[in-house]
Amino acid sequence: MAVLHFFKFLVLPFGLSTACFIFTKLTRPLVKKWRSEGKQVIMYLDDGLGIEQDQEMCKIVSEQVKLDLVRSGFVPKAEKSLWEPTKRLVWLEAPQNIAHGMWVESERSNSSTWKELSAVKKVLLSLINIISGKKVKWFTDNQNVVSIVSKGSTKTILQNLALDIFSACLKYNVNIDIVWIPRTLNEKADFLSRIVDHDDWGISYYIFQLIESLWGPHEVDWFASDHNFKLLVFYSRFWNENSSGIDAFTVDWYGVNGLFVPPVFLIPRVINYMRQCNAAYESEINFLPPALHTNVDVLMDLLCESKADSTVKTYHAGFIRWKKWAVHNGISRCDILPAKSLHVALYLSSLVQNSHTASPVISAFYSIQWAHHMIGQTSPTENLVVKNVLEGAKRRLATRIEKKEPVTPEILSKMYSSSFKEYNVMSQRFICACLLAYSGFLRVSELLNIRRCDIIFELERERERERKKEKDRVRKIKRVRERDRVREKQKERDRKRKKEKERERKKKERKRERERKKKDKKKEREREKKKEEVREKEHFTFPK
Repeated sequence: MAVLHFFKFLVLPFGLSTACFIFTKLTRPLVKKWRSEGKQVIMYLDDGLGIEQDQEMCKIVSEQVKLDLVRSGFVPKAEKSLWEPTKRLVWLEAPQNIAHGMWVESERSNSSTWKELSAVKKVLLSLINIISGKKVKWFTDNQNVVSIVSKGSTKTILQNLALDIFSACLKYNVNIDIVWIPRTLNEKADFLSRIVDHDDWGISYYIFQLIESLWGPHEVDWFASDHNFKLLVFYSRFWNENSSGIDAFTVDWYGVNGLFVPPVFLIPRVINYMRQCNAAYESEINFLPPALHTNVDVLMDLLCESKADSTVKTYHAGFIRWKKWAVHNGISRCDILPAKSLHVALYLSSLVQNSHTASPVISAFYSIQWAHHMIGQTSPTENLVVKNVLEGAKRRLATRIEKKEPVTPEILSKMYSSSFKEYNVMSQRFICACLLAYSGFLRVSELLNIRRCDIIFELERERERERKKEKDRVRKIKRVRERDRVREKQKERDRKRKKEKERERKKKERKRERERKKKDKKKEREREKKKEEVREKEHFTFPK
């Protein structure tokens, strides 16, 4: 008799055609969660990469991501994982480092072999910290370079370049293998070599010495190259020989007295990034009288103490989330603080999509406002668009209030008719509890805490209470009747008083009328008398 056996995979085999799709679908909720929290994380199958601006925050994010993976059921492999922050990391076996430079006027007339060999030397020295102690395979489309690096040259100038390359490899333990390839396979390097940096300019040593005497000594030349740097520590656009790093905007400028000679189109971005790094006040602080230097730290403490510690921590965490979201979505760092109103409105809109309540949106709104007020900048939250987005978020995410229907005697009557059963104690107890809660205005907690000992059945007391109620009712009726009698008497007195006043008024009017008639008669008599006197004068007057 044959026995069938069935087997199942305990882990996901990547040999299956659908394995990559399934694994990506499983990790997608985690990636969505991390990105909604502002974590800069990218996943490609089982290879992930995360970045942060400073080491401490990078360590915190790394621990949170690791904890989320373990809680989700994944088992990170210790020997293939790197959970400690590092500045250099090979991801997907494809590190990208570009070294670039331009020939000066005196070098352009040299031969192509000299240029190719000089390029090998310059690129080797530019990337020496990256390839130190490693074996490097170098591709070039110039066969003379392969021969000169391997065997040397009879020409002194080319031989010196070959010796410089050999010395650098020997000093930094670099094993270089030069290989020739056709030009058709070297198109990417040829394209990069033809890039002309028209914004690469510098200042003369006279101007530099003048600036150094006024505001020096300077520590870092933030925007320079290998042919126009003025300080030993400088940052360049691409990897150059002796450059300390590339892209000065990835470094915090706070506390560093730097020399800034940026491309013209980058000047607004440099000024905004200075404000973001609090480097804009460095020159002002340096020129303060020595007696005021001790107050700078106090000033920072007072700014932080302008609100409660818990409030400052909440606002700071909210601003960090905004900053991570902005960097993750490709917003320039100089537009993070001070921020643009459109960017803030989009950020609040993204929070609305990932939130169930309006609390995260409100917290983000006031966190961004706090950060701008701390540096004395106008907050984008004052913009009407941002305010309207906040109000819309409150309305959309508000919890709908369901009004409870009030209990009425009709509802209790229907419940009694439908639920009461003569021989069912449970139904009788339930109905009794509902009637007791309704008549006694009891809360649910009070009703549940009632015990048998709390209820006292005393018929005599009930009768006494009824008699007392009857007496109260009679007494109330007497009070009402007495009050009505008092009111009637008061009304009668008011009517008599009113009639008395009316008689007095009429009496005064009649008196005034008699006095008026007497005055009129007196005036009439005076007029008659005057007329009589006039007539007498006319009678006794003779013409001349």
